[in-house]
Amino acid sequence: MKYYKLSLFLLGFVFISCDRSNEETYTIYKEVFTARLVNKGLCLHDTFTIESENFDFSLVADWTHPVTDVTYKNAFALKNLCELPETINEGDVIKFILIDKDDTPDCINCLAISPTPPKKLFIKYVE
Repeated sequence: MKYYKLSLFLLGFVFISCDRSNEETYTIYKEVFTARLVNKGLCLHDTFTIESENFDFSLVADWTHPVTDVTYKNAFALKNLCELPETINEGDVIKFILIDKDDTPDCINCLAISPTPPKKLFIKYVE
């Protein structure tokens, strides 16, 4: 009987302590924004420019790529490199929501570094 009560207690504790954060979205803005992939860098170090007009532009910056000398207006890079599917190509427009922390599963990424804008964002890919 003692082990039965202990088992019930532990089972109840497991259910109570389960992380339900999968249901939560850590959004900064509930609005869906659009951006264009303008430079597909090495090892997922990509550069995006904002396409949405109603975006908080203090989160992005004009940036000149040091190798190509091309200037991008309202540019940013991703903090969560593994968020986008591999099928996204230069010129594609993505829809996303801003989030305040990374809940993206880890992915395999090489160690090469490609120049990216100084402004980096956590996003949740929508489509």
